[in-house]
Amino acid sequence: MFPIDFCHIPVSIIKRSAGRSAVAAAAYRSGTKLTNEWDGMTHDYTRKGGIVHAEIMLPAHAPPEFADRSILWNSVEQIEKARDSQLAREIEAALPRELSDEQQLALVRAYVKDNFVDKGMCADFAIHDKGTGNPHVHIMLTVRPLKGNGAWGAKCRKAYDLDENGQRMAVTKIHPIKSTLKKALDYIENPAKTDEKMLVSSFACSYETADIEFELLLSQAMQKGNNLAHHLIQSFAPGETTPEQAHEIGRQLADEVLQGKYPYVLTTHIDKGHVHNHIIFCAVDMVNQRKYVSNRQSYAYIRRTSDRLCKEYGLSVVMPGQDRGKSYAEWDAHRKGTSWKAKLKAAIDAVIPQAKDFDDFLRLLQEQGYEVKRGKYVSFRAPGQERFTRCKTLGEVYTEEAITERIKGRFAERKPKENRKISLRIDLENSIKAQQSAGYEKWAKLHNLKQAARTLNFLTEHEIDSYPDLESRVAEITAASTEAAAASKAAERRLAEMAVLIKDVTTCKELRPLVQEYQRTADKKQFRRKHEGTLILYEAAVKAMKEQGFQKLPDLYALKAEYKQLAEQKDQLQQQYNEAKRQMQEYGIIKQNVDGILRTTPGKEQMQER
Repeated sequence: MFPIDFCHIPVSIIKRSAGRSAVAAAAYRSGTKLTNEWDGMTHDYTRKGGIVHAEIMLPAHAPPEFADRSILWNSVEQIEKARDSQLAREIEAALPRELSDEQQLALVRAYVKDNFVDKGMCADFAIHDKGTGNPHVHIMLTVRPLKGNGAWGAKCRKAYDLDENGQRMAVTKIHPIKSTLKKALDYIENPAKTDEKMLVSSFACSYETADIEFELLLSQAMQKGNNLAHHLIQSFAPGETTPEQAHEIGRQLADEVLQGKYPYVLTTHIDKGHVHNHIIFCAVDMVNQRKYVSNRQSYAYIRRTSDRLCKEYGLSVVMPGQDRGKSYAEWDAHRKGTSWKAKLKAAIDAVIPQAKDFDDFLRLLQEQGYEVKRGKYVSFRAPGQERFTRCKTLGEVYTEEAITERIKGRFAERKPKENRKISLRIDLENSIKAQQSAGYEKWAKLHNLKQAARTLNFLTEHEIDSYPDLESRVAEITAASTEAAAASKAAERRLAEMAVLIKDVTTCKELRPLVQEYQRTADKKQFRRKHEGTLILYEAAVKAMKEQGFQKLPDLYALKAEYKQLAEQKDQLQQQYNEAKRQMQEYGIIKQNVDGILRTTPGKEQMQER
């Protein structure tokens, strides 16, 4: 490792909503003259000094002409149509000044290749050094993936779930399929990736004819649009799960998220270093022929469901904590101690006790090397930091008003509202933290007293006079929860069965004219060769209905009305289950608290006869 006075690797997005341009940024970083064909503006930075080297590195499947900076970034600008589009990612990294120019260049090339180019991104980097002892590199990266033919692909929503150690786990991402549906299905069903298709399954369609079945549904869609299907990917940490278990988790995820309304194909790939699922589902539902809505809310639901399933199977998931809501880059920088905000907060906390007033506070920070900018909001910038940080973004105790009050010694930090819900008592005898910290032990004893009082009030309000009464009530609520869960699951299964039946009936009605034409034609072999896929769908739908005991076509409108009524009943059952589950959790805490009190209090018989 090489010593660096300070190490910073800020990551930012170049986006039009901030008035930025990928072409302008590339011209500035490389010290060249480029014209943005999207808005017609020319950006000339040929007089900019301090540029040691500029270079473009491309993945193997990228068009060779992308080696031209103007062509690459104008292509990026042209593919993005919206006025608030995200155009590129930018990374700035300090370089060890002990290295020679050649060594720095070799280091950057290796870093860019291993982390970005090998993963399919186009990278445009420039090494800057003005001779002031601060050599650094700017790396611009494309946001959209490149397809195998060199064309830009669709952006996708992607998130990394992090365990308590910050390791990436249970990745989920989703993107629309606007064309080449058959190619996408062929890719995920590849025998070399799926253990000779042993890890391929489907719902409400056959994976061999899924593309034809999806197209038939799409032709009936109430809304028009470009999305043919959606591709959901769920991957797991290496060695954490088996292919069979991963496939089952993927099936449960698809069933819960899609609610039995969308046909899908599920495959599990085992050809990489980690096991991962691919789920391609039709963009149109089978009941009402409406398009699936993919947005932040639907994606958040997918992530929550994936997290819960992983937790149920003992796999790594996100644990909520005080860092929730931070970006991964900010969280990781804070964990490593390289966050500009964390350093600024520490500097402010150290300076406040020494300051006489706010002006003196600013002077002390300037002596530590911080640059101060006063305006509507006070901002600070550390040596080597690219942008100023507004102190109000650090938290409510770091606003200008709060800092002024802290200097005067009058600031009282707003305390969070006390949680009035009953929570578990702390086992002080087995708490390592209580043994190591007298302050925590004192707090835990007070906490236990509060929970004991709340537990006693709960027992009194619910007329529970003895321990057997409590056990009986817990058993009743557990049974009610189990019964409600079973009823809700049964309704879900019936809804899924009815959705498939509605799809089969719709298929028969849509394709009956073609089948009648087939029956009338003289050359049936030629007709079948021309329409074989469509005829197979009709025959499969007729066979499925006969297996369910239908000798003639059911009334489609009656089926949809029954489906709607059952869906309303299912929602009511789900509400009953949620309430029973809440009560079960509440009584579970009460019982654990009572058990803890009885263990630490003599005279258990007396408490039982309370």
